[in-house]
Amino acid sequence: FQTWKSSFENSEEEEEKMHNKHDYSNILVTGGAGFIGRHLVETFVNEGKKVTILDNVSNSNDKWLEQIKNHDNLKII
Repeated sequence: FQTWKSSFENSEEEEEKMHNKHDYSNILVTGGAGFIGRHLVETFVNEGKKVTILDNVSNSNDKWLEQIKNHDNLKII
């Protein structure tokens, strides 16, 4: 049991190290103009992330897009 527990803790530490190596400052949100996507986009933009929205805008809210489209950290495709 002790050996297994020790191995588990090491893998968790390694996972944390790998997570910290990634750069999450550029984010692509597919469906970012929809109901769920727009909340993700707002959160990421408010955290200072650069966000790209990829959406066909078939189920989007045009008013919300108009409000956020000129944000410096946002690109809409």
